Amino acid sequence: MAARALLFLFFALAVLPAVLHTARALCPESCECGRAPPHVLCANRGLRTVPRALPADSALLVRVLGLAGNFIDGVGARDLARYSRLTRLDLQFNRIGQVHPRAFAKLSELRELYLGHNLLSAVPPLALQPLTKLAVLYVNHNVIEELESGTFGNLTSVTQLRLDGNALETLRESVFEPLSGLVSLRLESNRVRRVHPAAFAKLARLQLLNLSDNQQTELRDARTFARLHSLRTLLLARNRIGHVGAGVFQDLHRLVTLSLSGNGITELEPEALAGLSHLRELALDGNALTEVPAGLLDPLARLERLDLSANSIARVHDGAFAQLERLRVLALRGNRLASLAGGALSTNTALRALDLRGNEWACGCRAEAVKSRAGGEGGGHVAVRCREEDEEKVEEELMELSDSCLEEREEAVVQGGSAQEREEQSTQRINENIQNTSASSRPGKKRGKPRALKGTLTTKIVPMTTQQRLDSSRQEHHYEHTDACRFNRLHIANVTVDEVADSTATVRWDAAADGGEFALLFRVFFDRLGDSTRFPRYAYEDGTSRALTLRELRPDSAYMACVESVVGGAPCHVASRDHCAGFVTAAGARDAEKKAWPMALAALAVSVLLAVLLGGAGLTRALTRRRRRRRSGRIKGGGAYSFSARTPFRTAMATACASSEFSAYRSGRALAEEGDLIQFTAERIYNSAPACRQDDVTMHRFSD
Repeated sequence: MAARALLFLFFALAVLPAVLHTARALCPESCECGRAPPHVLCANRGLRTVPRALPADSALLVRVLGLAGNFIDGVGARDLARYSRLTRLDLQFNRIGQVHPRAFAKLSELRELYLGHNLLSAVPPLALQPLTKLAVLYVNHNVIEELESGTFGNLTSVTQLRLDGNALETLRESVFEPLSGLVSLRLESNRVRRVHPAAFAKLARLQLLNLSDNQQTELRDARTFARLHSLRTLLLARNRIGHVGAGVFQDLHRLVTLSLSGNGITELEPEALAGLSHLRELALDGNALTEVPAGLLDPLARLERLDLSANSIARVHDGAFAQLERLRVLALRGNRLASLAGGALSTNTALRALDLRGNEWACGCRAEAVKSRAGGEGGGHVAVRCREEDEEKVEEELMELSDSCLEEREEAVVQGGSAQEREEQSTQRINENIQNTSASSRPGKKRGKPRALKGTLTTKIVPMTTQQRLDSSRQEHHYEHTDACRFNRLHIANVTVDEVADSTATVRWDAAADGGEFALLFRVFFDRLGDSTRFPRYAYEDGTSRALTLRELRPDSAYMACVESVVGGAPCHVASRDHCAGFVTAAGARDAEKKAWPMALAALAVSVLLAVLLGGAGLTRALTRRRRRRRSGRIKGGGAYSFSARTPFRTAMATACASSEFSAYRSGRALAEEGDLIQFTAERIYNSAPACRQDDVTMHRFSD
């Protein structure tokens, strides 16, 4: 038994490589198949239908099926029936316009379904009902106009849902009600005008809600976000919101990031930001705000970044930032500020970056006060651009202001007078300094050391409507950001690849700027190196991300990954490869399989040798037993003779011969019994020995 078990074990080892080779041969043509986990990858292969080359028993083993980047226009009822144990199905970047109601009927184990970048006009509700374990659902960038009630009926396990890039106009009351486990909901780049107050009422676990690039006009109803107690990121940028009512965000106690950029907001009610005690980043750039009143920002005790750029702000209350003790970055660029008191930032000891460019400052004593007090003792970076002087001279001018401002303060104390009189005197001194500066720059005169401009931080205000100011700001953003090639060259840096595994790798990069009012995407180009079959692949990520995980890579292969921008839907067609990084994936199951082939062949040789030896030994033993059985059968079958070794034959005729043959043996014992007989075969008894003749009778002679 032990010999048979050993023989069976070595036989299994011998045939295993052949089985693996056969399984690999079953992989559909032009696809790549692997075993860890079992997957079939057919991305960018020009397919027009779901491949059906795999037999049913092999399809049952597949866990990942990748069909992205092909020309598939529909998914039939039986196309995926054999892949009943799939956990991930990727159908992105095809031309799918129809999905049969029973297309996913057998995929009860599916956890990730990607249907983005297709031509679906509706989410197929009947097709999604069997997917009770689904956790990730992408239906982004299709042509969906409406979500019916019951669309997500049985999808209680979904945590990530993407519906961005469609044509949705209304979010109904109960459309998201079954998605009680939803964590991330992306609805940007639609046409949403109206959101029902109870549309998000059941999403108590939601942490990310993106409603940017839609067509909402106002935020007034506090019930809209009242049940989102776990929300941490709310993005409402680039809508048409003109008014934000009081208490709209009052229940978002865990909110960390709020973006209202690019809306044209003209008014924030005094209690509009109430309840945001954990907010760390607030973006209000690209609106039409005219002032920052006292008390508006007081609820934001933990705020660290505040962006008020590209508004029409002409006045900042002295105590507007008084409660923002953790404020680190403040941007007031591109506004209409004419003056800013130095004490406005005296309590912001954590401030490290202050951007005041684009206000055309005429630098004076208050500018020096702003620079000296901003950032407290640790100091920081203050960007101030003066109207009369070049930007390169600002630092030098500000350094000279200290002594002159001190003298000015002393004069003001001695002379006294009303505030209006002191303001007029300051203005007069500014005009004199301007004239002196102009005179010193005339030809023929030696230009001396530039004199600091004294007085308040003031400028001449040119009348401009709110719309003109907003258009000017947008033109500036357009110049700086809409050129994708320029964006790649100036803003993308530090491209690295880490977390490299056998089939995945994470690409990371830095990009300090955004696309302004234009939609910004990042795409990662990646391709295999050293392979005869090459084709470019792109993976896209939104403009807020700075990392992307590449999947479905081949183990132990060299890759190149390059990061590019897509600004306003247009990439750079002549982008260089300056932002690229190379990497090599880890050795996976396929590499281990290659290394196992020599061992398998050695095991095969040993097993064959053992099989031959064991087979030879068994054959020899069987032949020996058979020979013994044949000999035994001849003796018992009747062709045998018996004689006794005790007494000679009693036949008289044989007495003489027998006595002569056995002359040395005498015995007086009785006749032999049956048990004393010795049996010999007939061939051994008869021989051709000379006969014994007695009384003319020939007696055959017997040999021993």
